[in-house]
Amino acid sequence: MDGLTGAVRRLLGGYEIGALTPLGAGTDHDAYDLDGVFVVRRRRPEEDDDGPAAVEREVRVLEAVARVSPIPVPTVVAAAPEQGLLVLRRLPGTSLLAEPCPDPDRLVEQLAGFLAAVYALPADLVEPDDHPLSGYLAEAAETAARIAPVLDAGQRALVAEFLATAPPPEPAIRLFCHADLGAEHLLAEPTRTRLTGVLDWSDAAGTDPARDLGRLYRDLGPGPAARVHDALTGLLDDGALSRAAFHARCALLEDLAFGLDEGDRRYADAA
Repeated sequence: MDGLTGAVRRLLGGYEIGALTPLGAGTDHDAYDLDGVFVVRRRRPEEDDDGPAAVEREVRVLEAVARVSPIPVPTVVAAAPEQGLLVLRRLPGTSLLAEPCPDPDRLVEQLAGFLAAVYALPADLVEPDDHPLSGYLAEAAETAARIAPVLDAGQRALVAEFLATAPPPEPAIRLFCHADLGAEHLLAEPTRTRLTGVLDWSDAAGTDPARDLGRLYRDLGPGPAARVHDALTGLLDDGALSRAAFHARCALLEDLAFGLDEGDRRYADAA
């Protein structure tokens, strides 16, 4: 931690650091709160095949999204791509993973407006991601085998039925997507009726918008996700909602495995 503290102090021009506190971890980075004012994100060295370029991409993405998004996104304060470091202004609110919304329909209009704005951005601003649905299904099968010991008989039967079903047809469109729009990346104020931030744009890609809808389907429920989908009529292709349900089920297995691997009960309990 001393090495990180020194690196952040230098990056912020000698800022006198009070408390650098772990916030949590993603699949490729660790996050820290800095004095309740900033968030420091550090990519894990073992993930850094593309580390500096990944940090630079995220800075560009955040700047582009900030210009159009009706929901705040983090402001970049400083970046050191060669060290895998990104310092962001902390946004108010708590995540919907930490404190779920009791009435997700209250968020539908906000999410639809946000997605419409983001989907209007050129998809070539981000890296393309054309991973086939058959590939997601194969990965889900591997994940299911790992988590099978914690599932009961009924859950294992449901998973087996899903894995035995062919994936829906491939998407006809690719849009600028967040690509990991789960509850852990959506902030809301205390009443849970107003979104105050959308976090972690490291996975943003030119890809199937059903990936965004799928995370909402998983975390807010099929009904709210369908209403977000309906509000985006004209932007999505006919099979988007079917693919969203498919991605939701894949992501459910992925989150359970992540929660078990990281010892984070929030993910496991939500799954």
